[in-house]
Amino acid sequence: MLVATVTVVSTVAVAGCGSAVDISGGRAASLTAATFVSQVRAATPLPSSVHLQGTLTGTGQQVVVTADVAADGTAFEDVSAALSIQVGATGAVEIRVVGGAFYLDTSSLGMGFPSTKPWLKIDPSDTGNPMGQGFGQVFEQFNLAQVAEAFSAATAVESLGSAEVDGVATTHYRVRVDTHKLLTILAVDPSLIPSDTPRLGTLDVWVDGKYRPVRVQSSSNAFAADLHFSRWGEPVTVTAPPAGQVASF
Repeated sequence: MLVATVTVVSTVAVAGCGSAVDISGGRAASLTAATFVSQVRAATPLPSSVHLQGTLTGTGQQVVVTADVAADGTAFEDVSAALSIQVGATGAVEIRVVGGAFYLDTSSLGMGFPSTKPWLKIDPSDTGNPMGQGFGQVFEQFNLAQVAEAFSAATAVESLGSAEVDGVATTHYRVRVDTHKLLTILAVDPSLIPSDTPRLGTLDVWVDGKYRPVRVQSSSNAFAADLHFSRWGEPVTVTAPPAGQVASF
């Protein structure tokens, strides 16, 4: 499943940084791990919205993700999102999240659906549908409420100074994270994570003057993730495909 691929690659990229340097004896941090988390949490309240663009690399594949996400609350029904996901040289796949359901554009997947009904509706609350359950789990990784919460896995923070990212003045922080806690927060299926995943990992995080994430980067020998965030708080409108073009799973 494409979205599951994005989730696993991005999470393992964060968790797989066993070669990251130990920052405990480095430059004095301007924020502690606790205050960094509180600042980011305060900067990303709900309701909120964000534009995400990122590249995830691992297991011989490159995944390019573009998304606009808006959330009025923490429940799945409160989230609207439009995602474009491209794996390798294949065409981009469009996914929409509206009204508590996923809509998957099957036109480029060769799934055998009629061209008059290219959209597949997936209900994550359908316990008898394994595809729905998988998409429901993935929701946790695209839930804006998880952005700040994920940083609560931080054990140490070091300020690396000022930097301009995507035309925005930012402060660059290196954040040491407890990967076991991070994976628990993101509700990642343990069976999808390699057994040799190190206990500690490192994220490079760039935040703007309001402590909103602008860029999050992580890399290891096997995986890499580079995510860019922008348009915080700007309106996001996502509509369901026309009913006549939608098939049910």
